[in-house]
Amino acid sequence: VCAAASSVFHAMASSTARSSATDAEGFVWNFAYGSNMCAEKRAYRGIAPTEIVAGRLVGYRLSFSVKGLPWLDPGMGNLSVDATSEVHGVLLRLSPKDYDRLYDTEGGPIGTYRECCVPIQCYDGRTIDAIAFIASNPAVLGEEYLPSVRYLSMLRRGAKENALSDAYRRFLDAYPTHAIGVLGYLFACIMTPLLLTMIRTMPPRYTLRLMRVFWRVHDMLWVPIRAVLQGPYCPRIVLAIVR
Repeated sequence: VCAAASSVFHAMASSTARSSATDAEGFVWNFAYGSNMCAEKRAYRGIAPTEIVAGRLVGYRLSFSVKGLPWLDPGMGNLSVDATSEVHGVLLRLSPKDYDRLYDTEGGPIGTYRECCVPIQCYDGRTIDAIAFIASNPAVLGEEYLPSVRYLSMLRRGAKENALSDAYRRFLDAYPTHAIGVLGYLFACIMTPLLLTMIRTMPPRYTLRLMRVFWRVHDMLWVPIRAVLQGPYCPRIVLAIVR
């Protein structure tokens, strides 16, 4: 009963957010603060905004608290409430079809992110209500992880393409990244194609279960092993392999 009530509540909240972020012509405004700032990523996903506007969201900070693939891409972008911070990004004006495609590719069907309507202060002086994807599902949230070089590079490239503020670009340039060891690359080569195939063919509810299995193996097996190997007598070559 609780799960059903929660599902109905989130469906109503999503409907309200979309309505508030839809303009008079039926286009939906989305605030992209992660990889969707990058033109190459949007093209890969088949997203073609009719307008792109740089802006900032006050009262939040960029965090990497959404669990991705351990060993390879552990921390994905999220928005965390912080009264002293702001997040810069781009507003994407999308057709309903493109917005639905974006929502699906961001894990909407499996509950990775929820749709929140937020006021964006545009660089051109306008204030536009837009949907921001914010993760709140305990199944996908973790501690603050480091983003991979691959993922953070897309944010940096998107910030440069859209001429975000120099201060914010310096912030992204200075952000540390996750170091991938040899086993991480092996995991990517072997497991990523398998995982993507399973995600395409499995019901959405099983995708989160699969990700939880990966993270349990990482947290219960990999992390303790690394803790032992980080002793003073461990050869650096071993750490390079297992990190």
